[in-house]
Amino acid sequence: MKIIIRKAEYAYEWLNGFEVNRPTVICLHGFLGTSQTFACLKNQSFANILAIDLLGHGQSSIYLPAYRYAMSELIADLSSLTQHLELENYYLLGYSMGSRVALAWSLTYPNKVLGLVMEAGIPGIKGAEDRVKRRKHDQKWVNALKSRSMAEFVTKWQAQALFNSQRNLPLDIQQANFLSKVSQSAYGMQMSLMQMGSGAQQNYWPQLSQKGTFPLLYLAGNLDSKYCSIGKQVVAAWAHPKASLEVIAQAGHCVHLEQPESFKQTVMQWLKTIHENQPR
Repeated sequence: MKIIIRKAEYAYEWLNGFEVNRPTVICLHGFLGTSQTFACLKNQSFANILAIDLLGHGQSSIYLPAYRYAMSELIADLSSLTQHLELENYYLLGYSMGSRVALAWSLTYPNKVLGLVMEAGIPGIKGAEDRVKRRKHDQKWVNALKSRSMAEFVTKWQAQALFNSQRNLPLDIQQANFLSKVSQSAYGMQMSLMQMGSGAQQNYWPQLSQKGTFPLLYLAGNLDSKYCSIGKQVVAAWAHPKASLEVIAQAGHCVHLEQPESFKQTVMQWLKTIHENQPR
């Protein structure tokens, strides 16, 4: 399904249908991902799973002015999408870049969000100097997108140490993951890195304790020590009694891909526990 919001077309899908009496979880993929990132959540009946292709990805609009990729613009679009679908409140779940979008969304519209699941996300880079360094780092990847084919770019991207654990996956899963990433548009990826990359992201750390008024689940793989550490810091800063970190065994940065069943069970059990205690 598609909808046009402020001249941008967004593709979205209810992965397991829609039932009015079920809570809704809005899923936001990471860089190079699509709405199928969280397909492992299809096979459950407790919640509606709404998956969205972010700008530049999948079947959503690609060739838009750079400013339309800014986090604030994207969040305004996504909020409008929920209004179109008549969703009064919802849970947000995001992976990596999508996790950062979900966090920014939840802090912008906290009264709409019932709970937040962050998978391997960071609330921003604290120091101005470090943000400049990161922007330069992101620009190198943008330059690679301009000078290489998507296959060459994805091969180089996946070669980062962050994704080492994915090399233990069955070859057919690795191939499907590679082909999905290669199908993306180079322009869309460039804009995403420039406008929504970690270097461009606002530093949300100071806001966590001020606006973290709803439950939080942070997910990280035990093989991803960097984001396990970030997860501990996020949970500590969230200042909510129902903020927790779950570390998934035998997984790295991409838990939903490397351990899909554990990912599904952890998310759905948390959601059931949280939702049963929501005020009616």
